[in-house]
Amino acid sequence: MTTSNPTRLLLVVAGLAVAALALVFVVRPLVLGDDEATSTPAPATKPVASKPVHSTPARSGAVHLVAGVPAPVAQKLQTSKVVVVSLFTPRAEYDRRVMAHARAGAKTSGAAFVAINVRTEKKARQLATFFEAAPSPSVIVVRRPGKVVTQFNGFADSALVAQAAQNAGAKKKQPKS
Repeated sequence: MTTSNPTRLLLVVAGLAVAALALVFVVRPLVLGDDEATSTPAPATKPVASKPVHSTPARSGAVHLVAGVPAPVAQKLQTSKVVVVSLFTPRAEYDRRVMAHARAGAKTSGAAFVAINVRTEKKARQLATFFEAAPSPSVIVVRRPGKVVTQFNGFADSALVAQAAQNAGAKKKQPKS
């Protein structure tokens, strides 16, 4: 089977384009490593409008949350005013790095932390009703009663996450002396 020169050239160009895309998506996160913390973080998207407040089923001491708050976030909001949520895909090294920074930022600010695996379609659909267009990885700061205050799509270093959580009202508890 023979191909003409223009067809051969087109196949070579297409192959190079596929290789370049593979480098961007596979090699880039591995190469960035710890330098990401000093690079400019992804800009925060504007806060997402929350749904009207509805009460959760009444029980003694229960905190009232907005409708549709994902269960892991709702559970953390029962005991913490601010929750840092990390949406991740488990096998992605880049997602794990973003999650580690989110966890550290939450700890620094005194906010609660929850990581949510968005690999399954069912779970992703459930989250889509609460978080608007949140790709993996994303870091989302939620304030009681379930209002999304800040959303970072992609990388956000721990200092940026801590500042966002503090701006949302998180307060680090002082150790008792």
